[in-house]
Amino acid sequence: MAALEFSNLSILVFDQNFDRAKLVRELLDNLEVGETFATASPDAAIKTVIGNRLSMAVINLESTNHQASTKQFMDSIRNSQNAHAVGLPILGMMAEVTKQNLMSAVHLGADFVIQRPFSVNSLKDRISSMLQTPTRHFRSANYFGPDRRRMPDDLYGGDKRRADDDG
Repeated sequence: MAALEFSNLSILVFDQNFDRAKLVRELLDNLEVGETFATASPDAAIKTVIGNRLSMAVINLESTNHQASTKQFMDSIRNSQNAHAVGLPILGMMAEVTKQNLMSAVHLGADFVIQRPFSVNSLKDRISSMLQTPTRHFRSANYFGPDRRRMPDDLYGGDKRRADDDG
């Protein structure tokens, strides 16, 4: 597999914590990412995704003060009329990676998760993995995003894996 050219990437950092977003952008600069955008506003983040051909987004998933903003961003992206926006790879950042947090991240629409704090090398590895082996996405009547069936889930069994599945 050929090495990923980071200079060809365009990445959005969406985090309500300005200092953390700045640190992530600095790591992306160290990786020589071609173009980075950062915002704390879900509306600005959505406009950035729709208005640019992004390679991926890196978002904070653990912001208790701003959970509605993160959900608004994810819902808008995963339900967008813009085909590129819908399938945009999304890397979620979180400080505490537990089974419950991982399941919440996938149900929200994140493709992968990286635990904070992380090094430039772990970020490089995660981005490379995400973009060279994309997550399969699934569409149903009320969801589009990573195939949630890839994760063990004791809530539902058999072919019908969601609470709102008929049958």
